[in-house]
Amino acid sequence: MESEYGRPLFLDTDLSNVHVPNGRLDPAAGFILDIPALLSAINGVAIPPYISVPVPQVPGATTPSQAAIEALSKKRFAPLTKIAGIGIMLGAAYALASGVPGLVSLGIAGFGGWLVFRSPSLADGFHSEHREYASALSSHVEQLQRSSPIERVLRKKAEALDAIDEFKQLASAFGNIRNDYEKHRREKQLDDHLSQFTIRGARIPKVNSSDIAQLASYGFTTAFDAKRRDVQQVHGIGPVKAPTIAAWIRRVEAKFQFHSAHTPEDKRNIQKAQNEIITKQQGLEERLKKLVGEFRQEAQGFERWKTSNDPELARLTRQLAQAEADLSHVGCPVPSRPNVVPLTVPPVSTFQRGGRPSNFGTTFTSGTQAPPAPAQPHAVSCPRCGNPMVRRTARRGSNAGRPFWGCSRYPRCTGTRPI
Repeated sequence: MESEYGRPLFLDTDLSNVHVPNGRLDPAAGFILDIPALLSAINGVAIPPYISVPVPQVPGATTPSQAAIEALSKKRFAPLTKIAGIGIMLGAAYALASGVPGLVSLGIAGFGGWLVFRSPSLADGFHSEHREYASALSSHVEQLQRSSPIERVLRKKAEALDAIDEFKQLASAFGNIRNDYEKHRREKQLDDHLSQFTIRGARIPKVNSSDIAQLASYGFTTAFDAKRRDVQQVHGIGPVKAPTIAAWIRRVEAKFQFHSAHTPEDKRNIQKAQNEIITKQQGLEERLKKLVGEFRQEAQGFERWKTSNDPELARLTRQLAQAEADLSHVGCPVPSRPNVVPLTVPPVSTFQRGGRPSNFGTTFTSGTQAPPAPAQPHAVSCPRCGNPMVRRTARRGSNAGRPFWGCSRYPRCTGTRPI
């Protein structure tokens, strides 16, 4: 079974008989895995430094809306309307001078003034509409950038790199098994030697039978116990008797002889430790290959996301293009489109073990530095109506419990912004 599956099933299995398919065993590192090839597969996937969602182009030329056409027609007749209003006001003054009742003359004059001053600037309505669409487009682009699947890519890459680090640590531990075992083997033999000498059968000056009974009641029965702990915690054993016990322990230690040759038990212990690490390495190999595959799948998903078309983004772009065409048609200057700063992608070490805690909302920052949060709610304006926004908390849906900016005119206006 071990030969077929390549897994040690018994802890005392001879290392040289363990068969490893698609790999081999190294006496200095245990199971051999092609770490450079795995790192090449991971680092061969390019991760962009920034997340930027481009605004799509509107196909074809955008024609002005009917409202813009009518507004331009009114603009052409506006001078005639004002001239007519001035004429009516002059006629009302003449009628008042000719004896027409004052109320009638004032009514005629008011109508003429209304014709003169009734037409506000045509640009106001179209500029307001343009600001609303530009703000909505900017907010949606920011939201798309924050909802990018790049975080899943980074987390999966961090998991794979953590697994590689874990494999390297296991290989290092495998190489140090014998050295570590040798360091503790002499100490263990000495402890076993001291445990064979009992206090009751020893001849220790100034220590009588009652002292021996007191020592036993505190768990001091062998030279090993007396060396490991302070005997002065026992009632009746003070600074006079404690040195004599310490001298007896030194005499016992002088009789110790270290056996450098490995016993069958030593070989089994070393083999057991090596097999345990090999088993962990082989299990980690399967996990590593799975993580690398999942990482590459997430990276492919991110590439598909970059080339996907968002219907809402296309709709907002068409609305903004229509507003620009209307402004241009009525002869008003067209403001530049909003420039959304790309979001910086954090280093993968942020998501690795030992990295700083992070989440998607705080990890990504605009540019090279996180923008400061508004000190007061009135610093944020609604993307729909331009009114101040207030901080709210979502009660339902996938964002339940998360804060967001909501329009102060809710429910008449449902404009929102992410925090």
